[in-house]
Amino acid sequence: MPNNDIAYLLKFAPKEAYIDDLMNGRFYMNAAGYYHGLPGGQGDPLEASVVTGACIYGNYRLPIYCTYTVRKNETVNNYRHCNLNQ
Repeated sequence: MPNNDIAYLLKFAPKEAYIDDLMNGRFYMNAAGYYHGLPGGQGDPLEASVVTGACIYGNYRLPIYCTYTVRKNETVNNYRHCNLNQ
C-alpha cells in the first residue's frame, strides 16, 4: 500500500504525561524484542523479524515506535469514520 494515502498517524498513550513528552519532542521506544512476549495477547513474536537480509529475530534490538495509521479513504471531510460492518 502506498504511503501517499496516509492522512494521519495517531499515537495512543496510557498517561497524559507521555503525550506531553511526545509533543515536546521526546520519543520513547522499546527494542523489538520487548514486544515478542507481552502478556494478554499483546505480544508480537514476529516484530521486526522480516527485514531484508536478516534472519528471524535478527533485529530484536531495533527500536520500535508504534502508531496507528489512518488512510485517506477512512476519512470523511477530514474526520475519521468507522465502518461497524468490518
